[in-house]
Amino acid sequence: MARGGPTRGQMVRFRAFREYEDHKAEANNAMMALLAGAQLSAHLLKLTEGSDRLLPEVFPAVDHIHRFNLKSDQARQILHGADTHLGKMAVPYVLSLHEDFMRTCVGMLADNGLCAKALAKRNLSDLHTDFESVTSHVYDTDMMSYMTVLGHMRNAVIHNGGTMTRVLFDTLAHWSGAQEQGWGDLAKRNPKDSG
Repeated sequence: MARGGPTRGQMVRFRAFREYEDHKAEANNAMMALLAGAQLSAHLLKLTEGSDRLLPEVFPAVDHIHRFNLKSDQARQILHGADTHLGKMAVPYVLSLHEDFMRTCVGMLADNGLCAKALAKRNLSDLHTDFESVTSHVYDTDMMSYMTVLGHMRNAVIHNGGTMTRVLFDTLAHWSGAQEQGWGDLAKRNPKDSG
C-alpha cells in the first residue's frame, strides 16, 4: 500500500502543511496520553480495590476528581472502557483537522485561479476528488477507502449515537482482504469489530 507525501527527513517548505503535521502530532499525542492515562489510572486504582471511599476522598488533590465521584471499582470499569469513547471523540476531531488542511490546499489553488473559490468551502467527502481533478494528483485507492470509512464513522458518531449505520456496514462489506489488512496494520483493530 503506497502512502503519499514526503518521505521521512524530507524538508517541506509549505507552512500550512507543517502546521497541519504539528496539529496532527499534537492531537495524536493528546489522545495517546488520554488512552494511556486511563489505563494507567485503572491499574493504579487496583491499590484501592474494595474501598468504600469515593475517589474525591482518596485523591482530594487531583483536579476534577469531584466530577468522578465514584468508588475505585466503579471507576476502574469506566477507565477500562475509555478507549471506545475516546475513539468516538477522536474521529470527528482528526477529520476536522484534515478537512481544514484540505480546504487550505484547495483555497490556495483557488487563489491562483486554478479552480473556483467555492470548491474550498466544500465538505471533506468532496475535497479529495476536487483536489484530484484540479491537480491531476491521484490518491491511493486504499487510503481513500479508509477516508470514506472514517467519514462514515464520524457520521455514525454524530448522527447515529455512535452505532454502526447501514452505509458504514455496506462500505466495510465491500472492502477487499488487502484493504481490511491495511486498515488493521494502521489502526491495530478491525472496524467491523466495532459495530
